[in-house]
Amino acid sequence: MDHPNDDVPFGEGESSRRAVLGKTLRQFWIISKAFFASERRRKARGYLIALVSLSLAVGAVQVLMSYAGRDFMNAIAKKDPQAYWFMLWLYLGTFALAVVIGVYYRWVEERLALLWREWMAQHLVKRYFNNRAYYRLRGSESVDNPDQRISEDVRNFTISSLSFLLIGLNSLVTLIAFVGVLWGISGRLVGVLVVYALVGTTVSILIGRRLVGLHYHQYEKEADFRYGLVRVRDNAESIAFYRGEKREHLDLFHRLTWVVCNMRKIITWNRNLGFFTNSYNYVALVLPVMVVAPMFMRGK
Repeated sequence: MDHPNDDVPFGEGESSRRAVLGKTLRQFWIISKAFFASERRRKARGYLIALVSLSLAVGAVQVLMSYAGRDFMNAIAKKDPQAYWFMLWLYLGTFALAVVIGVYYRWVEERLALLWREWMAQHLVKRYFNNRAYYRLRGSESVDNPDQRISEDVRNFTISSLSFLLIGLNSLVTLIAFVGVLWGISGRLVGVLVVYALVGTTVSILIGRRLVGLHYHQYEKEADFRYGLVRVRDNAESIAFYRGEKREHLDLFHRLTWVVCNMRKIITWNRNLGFFTNSYNYVALVLPVMVVAPMFMRGK
């Protein structure tokens, strides 16, 4: 099954992608709202509040570490032993604080993801047995591999969705926290880095969006291959009685071929994206210096 927008004209493809994105966001909102309004809402909301608080704490500690690091290096440059030892302990203290906050941040994230997965899997299993849905879904084209949807897809959905949301939140917190620090160095530096980040993000999306459909197909084809293996095990007696080894053998080879071909496409697109992201990250190391160094040389 081909990805829905792979072979359509550019304009139609863009409008179709926007429609799919809008539908996906609505579905995500419905699923998330159901979880945070379920019988486990108190624990779920508690974890969520803790995550947001810890995310803000991570941003605050990063800013504190940057100032402590600055004063530590200044003490070394001034050859001031008293200031050096004071700032060293203060700098190490910020590290210790960052470790504690980071560990609990990860722990709360994993607990919330696990709670979400448990609730969602139990909900889907209940729906799976309701009105004999498990029987009516046999051979249905609307939902392929329902066993994989309940096990693997639920796990990936809860973990990945929460991870992406937290990445966005952390990026926003870090941006707000460090804009003031960078602005104190140079307003031009802030402008250059914001434009660089926006351009880099846009290009990464344009190159990497093909991977979304490929990864979706990979899960589907992996599930088909796994189902073929399970079917051989469950029907071993019939296959042996009717001597159907050759047919089943070829069927599994075909399923494996689909898995490998799709994975080759993923590897190729990861390579293409890697050329850009690696270049982007290396340039990011020298870009702030390129902006600030001329000012430093002029004594500013």
